[in-house]
Amino acid sequence: MRMRLWDRYVVRELLRSFFFFLLCITLFFVMIDYACHKRTFCISDWLIFYGNESLIRLELFVPMAFLLATLKVLFQFNAHRELLAMWAGGVSLRRVSWGFLAFGCLLLAFLYVHEEWVLPKAYKRKMQYVERGLVKQKKRGLKPLYLQDRSLLVYESYCPLKKHFSNVYWIRSADDILHMGALHVGPSVPLGQNVRFIARKKGQGLEEKRFLKEVLLTNFKWHHSFFVESLRLPEEFSLSVLWKELKRKVGGERDALFLSAWYRKLIFPWLPLLSIMGLLPWSLRFSREFPFFAVATVSILSFVVCFLFLDALFAASKRQVLHPIFIFGGAIVLFLLFLWRFLRMRN
Repeated sequence: MRMRLWDRYVVRELLRSFFFFLLCITLFFVMIDYACHKRTFCISDWLIFYGNESLIRLELFVPMAFLLATLKVLFQFNAHRELLAMWAGGVSLRRVSWGFLAFGCLLLAFLYVHEEWVLPKAYKRKMQYVERGLVKQKKRGLKPLYLQDRSLLVYESYCPLKKHFSNVYWIRSADDILHMGALHVGPSVPLGQNVRFIARKKGQGLEEKRFLKEVLLTNFKWHHSFFVESLRLPEEFSLSVLWKELKRKVGGERDALFLSAWYRKLIFPWLPLLSIMGLLPWSLRFSREFPFFAVATVSILSFVVCFLFLDALFAASKRQVLHPIFIFGGAIVLFLLFLWRFLRMRN
């Protein structure tokens, strides 16, 4: 019964500290983002938008809040001599850590549920703000879009309010290309402006055949819903949808993007457990001059380094610099390193 009371006490203190730090991190993010972008929303739109933004970033906020909450609880136990009392009562260090590990496992399950059902809906609601012109999309250079007739559209930017593309290349085949200064898809028949028709001569390279100020593109098959869906990045999909897309095996950059996103969604929910296994061996000890500041600094910096390391592997795999399996390999190395250090923790 005494051990059950201790476990409940640990979990209760963790819950209080965890939600406090999670709220602080979220509010800090909202204030910084609002100050940088100065978004002009009404109150309801402001709450919905930043609610979605916070949900999108939970994969970072939750592990960070859990790490800070664990530091706070362990430092509190150490300062109040509660750990010393437990050890004097014959309780091992590993038994003390069970409450922290159980809470980390709950967060792991929560993050997988979040990745599967909550995150895709949050991204879709954010896309509605992009379509209304309230939020600008990040510039990513030229963007490819494969149309349903298997032709390729490469564009520089898209305005959701006016429904037009800027600086567009419509590649119907390797020998037939249209370059347009603007492409309006709002009318029933898409309209191209400043259109250059580029074709390949026999035995020669590509050259411009003619130029027209405006052209009605009757053979341009446009479906707005298909385009909105194509704007979504692979990391915006759920794990089950990513797995179905991977089974198609189209090849090239698309498969690398989806495989990288799938590995990322599999690995990043483990960050709470990784952080706790790395922290407990250094914090579950008693000393008259316990280095609180040093332990907190090293723990937070280690968490940031691990997160950036995994994120760098993800970015490299998206650009096909590394195979996506390296994301999984890097996570396994970190997990085994922290697990080895945790198992070596003295009783």
